[in-house]
Amino acid sequence: MKSKILENLNIGNIDTLLDDIKQYEAEYPYDFDIYSIKASYYFMVGDLYNAEKTLLRGYDINIFNFDILYNLALVYEYKKDTINAIIFYNKAKIMAMNYLMDFNEIDDKDSRETYKKHISLITKKLMN
Repeated sequence: MKSKILENLNIGNIDTLLDDIKQYEAEYPYDFDIYSIKASYYFMVGDLYNAEKTLLRGYDINIFNFDILYNLALVYEYKKDTINAIIFYNKAKIMAMNYLMDFNEIDDKDSRETYKKHISLITKKLMN
C-alpha cells in the first residue's frame, strides 16, 4: 500500500490519495515516513498550513530526520518565511553531511551521491 501511495504521489494522482494515506496511517501508525508523505500531499494541493502542521508533528518526534527538515524548509520558503527556511535548510544540510559521512564508512555509493546532490541543492538555495 505504501508503494502505491508513493507512486501516486510521484505522478500527481491525488484523487484518492488522502484517503489512502489515512488508511495507511491507521494500519501502520508507527511508520515515521507518513509525516513526509502526508505533508507532500498537502504541499501538492497547496495547503501549506497542514503541510507545516504535519511536518512539525514529525519534527517533535525526530528532530534529526532529513526529509522532515528539508520539507519544512520548502514549506517555509513557499510561505515566504525566509528566516525559518534558512534555519531548516541549514539543519537539513547538516543532516545530509552527517548521512554522507555514514555512507562513506559503509561504502554506499548510491546514497553518497544522493546526499551530495541534496547538499549541493541546499547550498545553492542558501546562496540566493
